[in-house]
Amino acid sequence: MERIKPIIRYARSQDGVRLAYWAAGSGPALVITPSLLSDVEGELETRLKGLYDRLSTRHLVVRYDGRG
Repeated sequence: MERIKPIIRYARSQDGVRLAYWAAGSGPALVITPSLLSDVEGELETRLKGLYDRLSTRHLVVRYDGRG
């Protein structure tokens, strides 16, 4: 199975806040919303990495960070 290596990027909201996100894979989009303890980059080093790897084989996985 191919391991995803997404690049963290930043988008600016309408009110000027910068939000981190990454995208990996191809296919129908699957957007992962921020959790209570959101850390876009840190999650790629945890057990969630395996889940994201599997999902990205059939979907465009987009994970973004919440405000704050």
